[in-house]
Amino acid sequence: MTMTREDILRELELLPVWTLHPSFKAAQAVSSSTDTHPAEVLAVTQSVLEEATSMPTTEVTLPVTQDTIIEPVVEAKVAVTWLLYCPLDVATDQEALALLHNMVRAMQLLSTEYQLIHKLEGLARYQPAHMLIFGLDAAHAVLGKALMFEDTKEQPYTYAESHCWVVHHPTQLMENPSLKREAWHTMCAAKAFA
Repeated sequence: MTMTREDILRELELLPVWTLHPSFKAAQAVSSSTDTHPAEVLAVTQSVLEEATSMPTTEVTLPVTQDTIIEPVVEAKVAVTWLLYCPLDVATDQEALALLHNMVRAMQLLSTEYQLIHKLEGLARYQPAHMLIFGLDAAHAVLGKALMFEDTKEQPYTYAESHCWVVHHPTQLMENPSLKREAWHTMCAAKAFA
């Protein structure tokens, strides 16, 4: 005795619960034979389509309950006292990174009081009370307006309910050490404001 695929599926109780519509089965049989004329195949196919479109449809409505409403997941932002945003490639700009760490140490911030980020995408994760932005390009990206350091006298700026100060970028300070005094004054003003 040989077992067919259908016998195996029946034995495993895996046979599908649906069956082919008889007119579709007939259309399949007609299209599989080699001696049929294309006009006959077209006529059978059209009759199958007409039957399918004339079949009554039932509309299913599901009751809407409080459990079925899906609300978007909103991640809670991490609250920090200070957020320091300095776009910098940590792998290649080791000297600028060391200067940045020295500047943060000079402000005498505790490690639990601040978060240092180097990518703009990281801003979305935090809700700072105060923020230092290092460099004019970074300030433009965060605040959405082009600034000159002559314009920074009106600091602090406001960004997402945070007070922001713009400080010279560490690479600029290494290229032009005379800017260190101005950067230090801005950082001291930010610390005094906080």
